[in-house]
Amino acid sequence: MWGLGARMNAVLVFAEHRYYGKSLPGERLAAPGCLVYLTTEQATADYVALIAALRRQYSDTDNAVPFIGFGGSYGGMLGAWMRMRYPDALDGMVAGSAPILSFEGLAPPYDPETYWKIVARGAGGPGSGAAAPCASNLRSA
Repeated sequence: MWGLGARMNAVLVFAEHRYYGKSLPGERLAAPGCLVYLTTEQATADYVALIAALRRQYSDTDNAVPFIGFGGSYGGMLGAWMRMRYPDALDGMVAGSAPILSFEGLAPPYDPETYWKIVARGAGGPGSGAAAPCASNLRSA
């Protein structure tokens, strides 16, 4: 990312999630009801506010500067949800390993074995590059 950022003349920004790192509210975290502000809705709204502040900082009044998000796992989920909630905030989002539809109660229902099916397919399916016994070894483990 650093190399590509430099070649693209990009500014790389790593946003800190609310209540983590330096944004930990300290003693206030123990206050009753404090965790109601630790939601994916709050986190994505924080990132939208950060992007707006960066646009002002760089005098990007007409949204001409593209903003591309990158995230994996939970960060990817936040980015995907951000694109759904605030489609104009980012110009694109790379959401790797972001299981946004992996929650119980969804329709169609979530299959908890899906992850393992994908791992097994990648370990021995056509074009996987894996050694022939890899998938069977994985299944027997």
